Amino acid sequence: VDNITDVEYYRSLYQGEIAQTDAGIGHIFDAIKKLGLDKNTIVIFFSDHGEAIGEHGQYFMHASSLYDELLKVPLIINAPALKRWGGRIGKQVSLLDVAPTVLDLIGIKKPKQMQGNSLKLLMQGDESSPSDFVWSEWLDKRSVRSEKWKLIHEGLSDTYALYDLKSDPREMNDLLDSFTQHMR
Repeated sequence: VDNITDVEYYRSLYQGEIAQTDAGIGHIFDAIKKLGLDKNTIVIFFSDHGEAIGEHGQYFMHASSLYDELLKVPLIINAPALKRWGGRIGKQVSLLDVAPTVLDLIGIKKPKQMQGNSLKLLMQGDESSPSDFVWSEWLDKRSVRSEKWKLIHEGLSDTYALYDLKSDPREMNDLLDSFTQHMR
């Protein structure tokens, strides 16, 4: 924009948008409390995608890849029934877990055909993860992610990439060739 090529400029603008959103969320919580609804209202905020701002050579691309800068999104749950909890879940979860969590929080059993798992136990401090893997897809792209590994499949080109997320959290070093050679 306007011939500005400094990526930090765009990251600063994005951080400003996040701060503005954070303030807006605070206003919503204040209004809920002022209306006396804070004891029986579940509030959930999440994003449908992250944002690439220079990572992997992409700028403001929402659907071009399944790298973590696009997959990892905020998920904020305020549930009065969980008074004992007020922290951050350290385990990976999926947005597919939102609906089962809401149903669990209000005491309704999840239908068998519904995907995802309730996060209620995690939110109460139980560290066992409801799922060891998180699946993602967009058009012809699919990925499966554990806490340590991520495998991405690009359908049109029928190519794969494998990342060790513990040693390479920015997903810069595709290990698929070395991994498959080691397995032979």
